Amino acid sequence: MASYEQLSAQERAIVDLIVKRGQSYSQLAEKLGMPEDRVREIAREALTGLAPVSAAAVDAGWRAQVADYLLGQQAAVEATATRGHLGRSEAARAWSRSVLDSLEHLYPKGELPEIPSAGTGEAPAAPTAAKAAPTGPLSPEAAAIVRRRRIAAIAGGVLVVLALALLVWPVGLLGGDDDSGEPAANGQGGGQAELVGQLLLEPVRAGSDAAGVALVTRTGDQFELALQAQVPPTKRNQAYEVWLFNSRDDAVSLGAQVTDDQGTFAGRASLPDNYEDYRSVDISRERVDRNAAHSGTSVLRGQIDEIQRPTEQQRQQQQQQQQQGSGDGSGSGDGGQ
Repeated sequence: MASYEQLSAQERAIVDLIVKRGQSYSQLAEKLGMPEDRVREIAREALTGLAPVSAAAVDAGWRAQVADYLLGQQAAVEATATRGHLGRSEAARAWSRSVLDSLEHLYPKGELPEIPSAGTGEAPAAPTAAKAAPTGPLSPEAAAIVRRRRIAAIAGGVLVVLALALLVWPVGLLGGDDDSGEPAANGQGGGQAELVGQLLLEPVRAGSDAAGVALVTRTGDQFELALQAQVPPTKRNQAYEVWLFNSRDDAVSLGAQVTDDQGTFAGRASLPDNYEDYRSVDISRERVDRNAAHSGTSVLRGQIDEIQRPTEQQRQQQQQQQQQGSGDGSGSGDGGQ
């Protein structure tokens, strides 16, 4: 019999998110950017791995159903059928009890799924992980896999962010102070952009699902920031603003932008030559008004001294994309913004 700690990091993360955080297979698949069938498979394999000997004595089809029941992934009709089988099968009951012995510490307030007595199958359904309110912090494995998956999903790789055509709007335009109506400079001159580095943007407040990635590029002597993030969608008279940030009193705005209905935030802006004099890239939530100061409501932040320099493979991929773009004429234009 294996302990919970002996499961793989991925299995622990999936089980933790399901049991402790009350995630369904479909919710977890969307959060992690994985097929739902794969999430289900990993979860079931994890429970089998906790007690492989007793699991082997359970019919494979019923073993999958029992695993879903223990993880709170069944509707009422399915759960009733599974409890009926548990009442009839000593092997299924033995495996279920072994699994719950290993996972008991994850269930909210110790509220374990009910295992019927022999010959009954009519035990009342106890609150299960899928219906209980999430409690406690994520395990390190779960937090790490969520962060990696979300960043991978929103960024789609370094080169996708480099190809963004959306422009970060000047703050004056949002506040009504800019008469020109021109967007911020996008750095699309005659030269080709060189990737300087990648910076992960992580939530400032605990418990937030926001995530993002920023890229620093250089075209000739001009540095530029391109970013994409997933944040709560903006409401009326609200926008997200991008800053080079030391403190609220020492911050330079790069511009602001609204999200789409799904909370996708993206843009590009020129960087000053001294951008490395600032500690971080900061995204804050702001009211659309004439107040040019930082609101103090930071959502995402990444430390500039933690910029990850590109690998040789990434440099080669960028060069290939640029060559393809120059060959088919797709490298010019601004995406119709």
